[in-house]
Amino acid sequence: MTGILLSLALAVLPATGQCDEARLKRTVSKAKVVMIAEVAEIDAPPRLMAWSGLMAVTQRVKYKVRTVLKGELPEGDVWVSFYLVHHSLTADKDSPQVSPELFKENNVHVVFLELDKKPSSGETDATAARSYVAIDENCGAILATPTAEKKIRRLALTP
Repeated sequence: MTGILLSLALAVLPATGQCDEARLKRTVSKAKVVMIAEVAEIDAPPRLMAWSGLMAVTQRVKYKVRTVLKGELPEGDVWVSFYLVHHSLTADKDSPQVSPELFKENNVHVVFLELDKKPSSGETDATAARSYVAIDENCGAILATPTAEKKIRRLALTP
């Protein structure tokens, strides 16, 4: 029931733009894992071709982990699911898919994660152990500019 209410709220409420310092602080605090990683692969958009709303719709991105700033990750690559919320910063402007500008192969992101409690069907236990979900539809992944990295490192070390 909570998932349905969250999905309805995400569909009805407009995304509130930028990842300012206050929002990043909340995002770092809420995240189980914060990593700096390179986009390695992007799964095809969902066949449903719908935005998250009555049900959660996600698209997965595979990352090569460079550095873990908070929490722990298993060695190797990780898969991260991003909620496809219309008008969010991580989604495409027109189609229900991740933003092609933000999610280009080899782009480096700061990514804020929690363990995906519902891994995709067909995943093995080993893959499921490396499946995560971004915790914020706007600031779940941001470009890892030197300024952003410095700010996130500082926030990750602040209790």
